[in-house]
Amino acid sequence: MSSKKVLVCIDDSSYCKAACDYGVYISKLLNLPLVLLNVVDHSHISKKVNLSGNIGFGSKENLLEELTREEQAESKELISIGKKLLKTFSAYVKEKGVENLFSMQRHGNFEENLEDLEKETNIAIIGFDKTS
Repeated sequence: MSSKKVLVCIDDSSYCKAACDYGVYISKLLNLPLVLLNVVDHSHISKKVNLSGNIGFGSKENLLEELTREEQAESKELISIGKKLLKTFSAYVKEKGVENLFSMQRHGNFEENLEDLEKETNIAIIGFDKTS
């Protein structure tokens, strides 16, 4: 990916469609490729309310295994949701007439991923709500 691109960052918020619309408009206006980006943040917070208290022999290993399984399941779900979003919005953008389209799913911190893509990005449109 050598030329500058229009980057549209998406998640499952209600702002994504509008962000895609802006991305389509700018991509066509500047004749630039459009990139849809979904970032999966794997910062897991356990759903267990209270992990403190008396832990008996062998309980520590069981607790760690349970937390690991919980984190793996959450990560798989987030990856799956992100892939579905990319597929849905890729189809939407193609319907709007964008032919030069890329989609990518990256993992980790959103801000760090955005920094990594900065040099090849002409404009970034952020269509998500961090509270969702």
